[in-house]
Amino acid sequence: MSHGRASLVELQRELVGYLLAGDHAASLARRIRETPGVSSEQRLDVYRNAYYTRLQEALAHNFPVLLAVAGDRAFGSLATAYLADHPSTRPSLRWVGQDLPSWLRRCSDRPHLSDVAAIEWAVLHAFDAADAPTVPAASIAELAADQWPELRVTLHPSVRFVTVATNARELWSATRSAVARPGIRAVHEPLVVSRSDRGPAVAALSPTQYAFLSTMAAGATFAGACAVVSALAADHDVPHLAAHSLLDALLRGWISAANP
Repeated sequence: MSHGRASLVELQRELVGYLLAGDHAASLARRIRETPGVSSEQRLDVYRNAYYTRLQEALAHNFPVLLAVAGDRAFGSLATAYLADHPSTRPSLRWVGQDLPSWLRRCSDRPHLSDVAAIEWAVLHAFDAADAPTVPAASIAELAADQWPELRVTLHPSVRFVTVATNARELWSATRSAVARPGIRAVHEPLVVSRSDRGPAVAALSPTQYAFLSTMAAGATFAGACAVVSALAADHDVPHLAAHSLLDALLRGWISAANP
C-alpha cells in the first residue's frame, strides 16, 4: 500500500470516528483549510451536523406515522438519542432505523411509539420485498383429503407478523387516512403486515388465526398447525378455524406459490 493510500485510509477512518463519536477533532482540524470568518473546527461541526440531520431526515422519511404520533420535538429528541446508541453502519439509509422499534421498547415509557415503529418497519419491508406469485384461493378445492395433513405453505416475501400491546394499528391507519387519531389504549393484537395492490396493508388476526399462520410459516404441516390451534379452541372447531385461516390468507395474497 502506498503512503498516499495509507494516508487516505487513515483520514477516512478519522472522519468516520469524528462523525460517529466526535473523535479525532483536533487531528482533522489541522487538515481542514480555514476560510475567512469560519474556523476549521466550525467547518467540521457543520459537516457533522449535516450528517446527523440527514440521518434524522431518513428516520422521518421511513417512520412518518411515528413522527406524526410523537410530534416533531419528541421525534427529534428520540432520533438523536437513538442515533447515539445505534449509529448508521450500512451504506444505505434504508437500514438506519432497523433497531428503532426494539430501542423504543427499552428506552421509551410510551409503548405505543415502539408499536407504531414496529408496524412502520414491517411496512417498509413490505414495500421493497421481492415480488412473488401468490396461490389462488380456488386451489385448495383441488386438494384431495389425504393431502391436507401434510400440506405446507410459504408466506409471500412481503408478509411480516407484528404483535402490538397498544392500538397502534388504529393510530397507523388514522394517521395515514388523515382522520382524527383515537386515544391510546392497551390491547394485545397480532397483526399481519403485507403489500397489496393498494399499498401496504395491516390486518388484525384472532389468536387462533395467528397461532395457525405463524406455525405454518415456521414450516409446520397443516396437521401440526391444527394441533397448535387445538390448545386454543374446542376440538370440533379446529378444522373450521384452520380452514378459514388458510382461506383468508390465500384471499389476501399472503401465501406464495413458491415451494416451501
